[in-house]
Amino acid sequence: MRDNTQSEIATSTSIKQAEACSIPPRQSRVLRALIEAPDWIDRKQVDRIAGTANCPQLIKEIRLKVTGQDGIYMERVEKIDRDGKLSKPGRYRLNEIGRSRAIGHFASTALQEMSAPFAKGYTRG
Repeated sequence: MRDNTQSEIATSTSIKQAEACSIPPRQSRVLRALIEAPDWIDRKQVDRIAGTANCPQLIKEIRLKVTGQDGIYMERVEKIDRDGKLSKPGRYRLNEIGRSRAIGHFASTALQEMSAPFAKGYTRG
């Protein structure tokens, strides 16, 4: 009996964490793009996907809420800007830990959405 109670508490805790960790649409779009990307996504692409121009802050928030600091790699690459000057914009990708956490986040969010009507006392049919 005690194991069932601990299991129920663990499940309840993970659902509460998922509720507390729901992310806004901009972050969700970027996180999905990172999951689906076969390689790096550069900063301009992240800004376009999110619909904003504050990519580093957006990535910071995704790290805090979903992937952890170690879940998203950031690399600076040298580029020449339109004025012929050297710049070093960032690019991002998930590592395996981050990918696992991101997929887990969306899975727990989907589970939460599926069970929400039943939690309110609704029944099928």
